[in-house]
Amino acid sequence: MVAPITIVFPVPIGAYDGSLPKTYLSSRIKIPGDGITYRIRLPLLKSDTLKSVSVAFDVESSGKSTLLITVENVTFEIPAKDRIEIGYKGGKWYISHNGHRENREGGKPGEVLSLKILPEGKVVLVGESLSVRLEYSGKPIYRVRVGDILDSPKDYAGKRVLLVVSPGGWGCPVKRSTPHPEDLSRSAMTVYDSTGCIYGSGMLIAGRVLSPDVHPIYMPGEEKIVIVGRVKVDRRGVPYIIP
Repeated sequence: MVAPITIVFPVPIGAYDGSLPKTYLSSRIKIPGDGITYRIRLPLLKSDTLKSVSVAFDVESSGKSTLLITVENVTFEIPAKDRIEIGYKGGKWYISHNGHRENREGGKPGEVLSLKILPEGKVVLVGESLSVRLEYSGKPIYRVRVGDILDSPKDYAGKRVLLVVSPGGWGCPVKRSTPHPEDLSRSAMTVYDSTGCIYGSGMLIAGRVLSPDVHPIYMPGEEKIVIVGRVKVDRRGVPYIIP
């Protein structure tokens, strides 16, 4: 029996629907009274089979604040305190907090996981990101840094990779990059992390590019995005990313 594949990735806490650029880059977010909604694309192929998915995040609150958390039309009401995890496994949705776990029947998530968090009282999301854990059977996705691909392009050629990066525009704000790939147009842009820059783009899993509000599209930005793509290598051995 083939063991399930597990991949874990962050979602910026400011990457919810309609967030302002300043909020997107924050590490503390007061949840407004009408709530916030995250939409997280699950990077699975039609041939893949979802086993489980969970989203974990940290909150602070004052008084007896509570949260109404809705995912796939299943709603839980819990105290707004400390670490909260909500997920799907074995045909059931669950929520776990402060050593307590509650289960509900519910449908399997689709391509995009919608998570709404509605406060009753003053509640603050803390930390830079939510943590998503995905377990599935099928073709592997490799969680890598850009530098891993630059170090061994042939090893990653044809493979699906998940990258937590920032938009690089037409340049490279860190010291390591590649020549422009022959297979891409001259207008192709880069993505980068602290280990290097790589040309191309992937399917956006979470987050968004904050251009033109914060930076021109052709200039680097500091906002984090999560992408999944396939590594390609041109005839000179230069790697790049395609959706």
